[in-house]
Amino acid sequence: KKNFEFEICIDSKPLAEKILANFAGLGSIGRSSCLVRNGASSFFAAGALLDIELPESFPEEQPSACGDCFKCERLCPGQAISASGLNPSKCVSYITMEKKGKLSDEEIGIIGGWIFGCDICLSACPNSKMPPPLEIDLEWFLSLTKEEFEKIFHLSPCLLYPGWEKLRRNAEAVSI
Repeated sequence: KKNFEFEICIDSKPLAEKILANFAGLGSIGRSSCLVRNGASSFFAAGALLDIELPESFPEEQPSACGDCFKCERLCPGQAISASGLNPSKCVSYITMEKKGKLSDEEIGIIGGWIFGCDICLSACPNSKMPPPLEIDLEWFLSLTKEEFEKIFHLSPCLLYPGWEKLRRNAEAVSI
């Protein structure tokens, strides 16, 4: 039995899992920059367990499975999706999960009612089978201390990743 080091991470490390999955033939990267699995939904979590040296460059990407749909582009609240790619600074997921510091008035307008991520491009995709979005009581959430948040969500790495400060900032912005 071979020993190797590994770390489990989903959206918490700079691993190009979509590019690796595309390279492995598991799907193609769509207009929304999400991976569309071959013959299945684009709503899934991609992970990798690697004990190999990765090449410094990858072959060219596979052609997109999107065709002439454009639903994700039309429905994106921040108009972050275009023919030239994804503009993270207008993406609700980026703004609510990655953006540091205070939100601008424009960013508050873009995020609408979302305090964490956004599933609009995924749910718009004809290849997706999405569960309904999680609804949260903003008054309850805003009443939580950092310690209470960490105790309640300690088994939710996706919520711990942006952290209490960002999620609280977002909740305050949408509760105005």
